[in-house]
Amino acid sequence: MNKRQLKHITNDHYRLLKMQIKKVADNFDADAIHEFRVAYKKLRAFFRMINAGNKKNEKIKISKKLQQAYGIAGSIRDLQLQQQRIREIIVHEFERPQDYLDRLQQTIDKLKPGFAEIGQGKQVDKCKNKTDALIPDEFSIQRFRDFVSQKWASVRTIIKYRQLRDDHLHTIRKHLKDLFYNLKIFDESEGAIISQGIWKEKDEAYYFQLLDDLGSFQDRCMAISLLDKKWVNGLNSYNRKKLVRVKNNWMIEKRLLKQMLVIKLGSGMAGQ
Repeated sequence: MNKRQLKHITNDHYRLLKMQIKKVADNFDADAIHEFRVAYKKLRAFFRMINAGNKKNEKIKISKKLQQAYGIAGSIRDLQLQQQRIREIIVHEFERPQDYLDRLQQTIDKLKPGFAEIGQGKQVDKCKNKTDALIPDEFSIQRFRDFVSQKWASVRTIIKYRQLRDDHLHTIRKHLKDLFYNLKIFDESEGAIISQGIWKEKDEAYYFQLLDDLGSFQDRCMAISLLDKKWVNGLNSYNRKKLVRVKNNWMIEKRLLKQMLVIKLGSGMAGQ
């Protein structure tokens, strides 16, 4: 791809990012936040790909302001999803740990002004102007192949650890996301290099399911972390007892998910 083609791709990413960031600032809807974060991650993955093998000192990066907006939006969505989980588990409103739900909402309300201050279209434009100046003259298929090889090598190295930690699984998911976000950029025949990597016999559906399973595990880890002492200290006895039962169930689910993922990842490496 030449510079014009690369800039066309970034233009599309930035256009979507600008539209989604406005939607979030308007109402902080959970779906809008999700779409904004997906748009951000696709742009970030594209820059990571371009940076692969780039010998220049200055790498193309998303601005710190937009990084902050992404982080704040993620924190808000994590809290919103936690509220949703609790309401789904404890169906009857009078049985819910309302003090805990209120604490989550209070934290959300405190985070919103920080996003509103940063999350403006002009911040997207500023970032675009800076990154546009750093777009290379070309990005070859060979550099794409090198990028894919680097990602698979990182995944392979992690899987070879005797003990896979929670953060290892999260890192594997990020590497796979980077690959899939960028795969559609190239022709299907060129993108097929993905299936020639570690799991040669697997199809695209296998990877989508793997990413979904890894996402479920990450969600469960986040849900449990939002029941740490700092979140439940000071709550009344009823709230704490309800939440202890919920946390214990989630811990069991997390352990089973991790066991399944370790087996799946290990079997995927067979013969490599």
